[in-house]
Amino acid sequence: EPLRIEWSEQGFRPSQNRIRTNREIVEGIIADRPGMTGTEIGLLANAAGVPKNRCEALLMQGARDKWLKVDPGPRRSKLYSLVGDFGPGSLS
Repeated sequence: EPLRIEWSEQGFRPSQNRIRTNREIVEGIIADRPGMTGTEIGLLANAAGVPKNRCEALLMQGARDKWLKVDPGPRRSKLYSLVGDFGPGSLS
């Protein structure tokens, strides 16, 4: 789980606020808008702070590990949606 550090007058200390992982961000985007292309997901994920190469790796991992369903789209694109009980925050 990511650790967030905050600065206070006493020095650095762990934050009490939990931050979302890259996978949770990508899952949330796909859950909100199933059927988007990898490019569309990548743009939204990048805006949320997920690097492009990490988003692409998560999409490949999701297809391989079967927590993402991939359907063919127009012009050889891939359309992504979540599978079964795998929803935002359901990390394995």
